[in-house]
Amino acid sequence: MEKNQLIYVFDVLCSWCYATDKEIQQIQDTNKEVLEVKVVSGGMFINDTPRGILDIFSKDQVKPAYQRVSELGGVEISDKYLEDLVMKQNYRLDSKITSMAFSAYKLLETDRSKDLNFIFEMQKSIYVDGLDPNSEDFYKAVAEKCNINTEAFLTLMKSEEAKQLTTSDFNYARQLGVNSYPQVFFRTKNDEYYLIAKGFRKAVDIQQIIDSILSEKN
Repeated sequence: MEKNQLIYVFDVLCSWCYATDKEIQQIQDTNKEVLEVKVVSGGMFINDTPRGILDIFSKDQVKPAYQRVSELGGVEISDKYLEDLVMKQNYRLDSKITSMAFSAYKLLETDRSKDLNFIFEMQKSIYVDGLDPNSEDFYKAVAEKCNINTEAFLTLMKSEEAKQLTTSDFNYARQLGVNSYPQVFFRTKNDEYYLIAKGFRKAVDIQQIIDSILSEKN
C-alpha cells in the first residue's frame, strides 16, 4: 500500500454519518497527496423484514435526536423529512437497498475520491428533500444529481456484482468490529489499524489524531 488509508465506515440511513461526511471530505481534501480514503457501507439496518423508523424509535425521541444532529453536526434536516417522511410515512429503514446503490455507483465510477460526494447527495435527498430511499424515484433523482446514467445505475443496483460488493463491505465492517456508526479507522502503510473515531467527530480532531499517529511512526 503506497499511502496511509482512512477507512470511513458509514451507513446512508445514519444521520450522524450524514454529519460526518463533510468532516471526512475535509480530511480527504487536506491530505489527498498522502492519504487515501476508503468508504465502507457497514449495513446498519439489514433485517430480513425492514421496519418503519417509528417502529424502532418513538415519536418523542425522533425530533430531539435530529435537532441534536443538526446543531452539533451543522447539517440541514428539513420538515419534509421530519414531518412527511418520518411522521406521516414512517419510512422503512433498509440499509441493503441504499448499500446496493452505493455499490452500483462504485461499479460505474472508478474515481474513489468521489465516493463521499455521492453518499452525501444520497443523504441530502433523504434529510433535505424528504425523498423515500425505498422508492425507485429516489435513485433516479440521485443519479441525475450526480450526473450518472440513470438506466445503467438502476440496472447495476439489481446486479450480482453490486450484491457481491455490498456483501464484501458488510463483511469488512464486521471484521473491523464495527457495531455502531459512524466509525473511522486509520490504516498505516505497514498495515497497522487504529480506531480514531467512534461517533461524530470534527475534522480538526480527526486530523490531530492522524498527525499524532504519524509523528510516533517517524
